[in-house]
Amino acid sequence: HAWYACQPGVYKYNMARRTGTFYNPAIFEGKTIRQIAVDPKGNLWFGTQSLGLFKWDAQRGKDDFEKGLYKISEAKINRQVNHIAVDAKGWVWVATAEFGIYVLDSQDDRLVYHFDEKAQGFERIPEAGVSQVLEYSDSVMVLTTSSSVLAFNRILRQTRELLRDDDIYGLIASVE
Repeated sequence: HAWYACQPGVYKYNMARRTGTFYNPAIFEGKTIRQIAVDPKGNLWFGTQSLGLFKWDAQRGKDDFEKGLYKISEAKINRQVNHIAVDAKGWVWVATAEFGIYVLDSQDDRLVYHFDEKAQGFERIPEAGVSQVLEYSDSVMVLTTSSSVLAFNRILRQTRELLRDDDIYGLIASVE
């Protein structure tokens, strides 16, 4: 299946049958779904324009979409999700417009890290608005803000700046 984020709701498209099913559950309040990511168990993570982060549990929701859907309370996000990436470990990296980056374990929704401008140590980043997260290698994640490009080394638990405001002309909206 393919999933499409919509304004509002989501579509599940059956490629073999060439049919689609539209879902607009009440929990989404008719708002825009900006991002969809799939974790290793086939669960879906939805980032919204103004409501934060939701997860659809594939087992609980296989017969009834809405029964598998819930808001992620570990991520204190009530605004825009810019990007969701799932890394090789199954960790879900959620880049937000105002709350930094939340890193959650897809197995139990547990908060692993929260990168933010107010955080301490390696979780501190220059600003709370993050546009993108990219798994660069088995040890490095690339994080982008409007004023910097950062590399987080998961093994060493170190964050360093690769590019900063003086080197960047305009917002970095995407990285591959």
